[in-house]
Amino acid sequence: MSSAMSTLAGKRAKMAAQYGLADSPREPHPPFFTSATFKPCHMFFYGTLMDPDVLQHVTRYPTKPVMRPGWITGFKPKMASESSIKIHGMFWKVEDYQYSWALQQYETSAYRGYWCRIHVEGNSQILENSVVFVWAKKPQNPDLMDGVFDLTKWQKTHKASLFTSNKEHGATQE
Repeated sequence: MSSAMSTLAGKRAKMAAQYGLADSPREPHPPFFTSATFKPCHMFFYGTLMDPDVLQHVTRYPTKPVMRPGWITGFKPKMASESSIKIHGMFWKVEDYQYSWALQQYETSAYRGYWCRIHVEGNSQILENSVVFVWAKKPQNPDLMDGVFDLTKWQKTHKASLFTSNKEHGATQE
């Protein structure tokens, strides 16, 4: 196994362990896109996938994805009192089905894809026919944490444990 593949496998295992996810392909139910129905579109992210390193890792995209900030409406975070508020996040144009499929596997059946309109931060552009993955289970489900996701806090407290090689922690490979 190449060093790069070994590092990627290690990162996937760390993410799986930390988030209680199986470290193998998981088929979403039902899939939002199939290879026959996929068309390039923008996908909106509001959790750990806002981090380009995580998005690259999950999709196995060959380079760091170029993401842009934006917001959507029509959806409600768990702790919001309003029925619909602005949800700020990042978006990325997904050009190939393989990356869409990787995202659907990562989200599992716990999330369902929905069409949305992304408002591009900093100008008046609206991206129609975009996709966001939204929690598909009951809001009271214990797997869904209270509060609002803070990317900067997550990057400071959790990212290093997922994206630091064993060598950097003084461990050696047998």
